[in-house]
Amino acid sequence: MRFQFALSTTSYEKQPVSINTLYNFRTRVLEYEKKISRDLIKEEIEVLAALIETEMKLDGKMLRMDSMMISSSCNKLSRIELVYTVNLKLIKALNKIDSKLMPEDLKCYLEERT
Repeated sequence: MRFQFALSTTSYEKQPVSINTLYNFRTRVLEYEKKISRDLIKEEIEVLAALIETEMKLDGKMLRMDSMMISSSCNKLSRIELVYTVNLKLIKALNKIDSKLMPEDLKCYLEERT
């Protein structure tokens, strides 16, 4: 239930992600990090941030006020909540730009939740 809440899918009749998938993923990533001393989630977020910075022609050295406000609220999110929130915002933005670009299996995230 907490993953459904974190992913904002509590109202979905059919869940897009299995609870076992999330637990197994988290367990395997943590085991890998303990064994190899490498945080794969952190690395992926850093790579994606660099790609976004390049694509949007952002200056990573410039600190924005909104970035400080976001980071304070990010501290309250787990990593999976953060990844989901970023993906949801991306899906909504992509849909605004051109709904034809949206893959069918992601359209469920655009449905209003009650």
